[in-house]
Amino acid sequence: MWRRSVCCKSLDSRLRDLAWKIAHGVLITNHFRLVRWRLGDGICPRVGCKAIETMQHLLLECPFVRLVWDWFHAFVFGVIGCTQWAISSDFVLYGLLPPVCPTWVRDLLLLFAAVIRRHIWNSRCRLVFDGDVWRAEDVVPSCKVTSGCAWRRTMHGFPTLPSVDAGASLSSTIGTAFPV
Repeated sequence: MWRRSVCCKSLDSRLRDLAWKIAHGVLITNHFRLVRWRLGDGICPRVGCKAIETMQHLLLECPFVRLVWDWFHAFVFGVIGCTQWAISSDFVLYGLLPPVCPTWVRDLLLLFAAVIRRHIWNSRCRLVFDGDVWRAEDVVPSCKVTSGCAWRRTMHGFPTLPSVDAGASLSSTIGTAFPV
């Protein structure tokens, strides 16, 4: 089942490539470097986070990334009004177990989650290689723009989304403050 979500034709090649790497466990996280090549200490590179940087930590459990997924969860509530679905590691990592909703909405949510994963990975790489400071508030606007362009390109002819305040800031959407 995960193979179908990894090979989704609506994703562009970069998103499919990242999905394939996640599904096969070959993202080069700090833990991967430590186990495979005995390099580094395996700790998350984000300031203030002392956890081991596994793929699940990187894409789901890191406190900085958790804010983005909480915003996405609030977005899902606003789009489909689904109050009984919770984001799982299977959904974040592999696109499995999306909320029960019409097919076109599910495809949008899977696309949006793939774009968020790519932005999380790219921001992590910029942090490690360029020293850029990563803030969750910076990821959401770029995710909305990228997923909106991909949505128009790949899902042309599908119904438009209901009116949702997707432009709300993360802190107002989930009611938490951001680490600076």
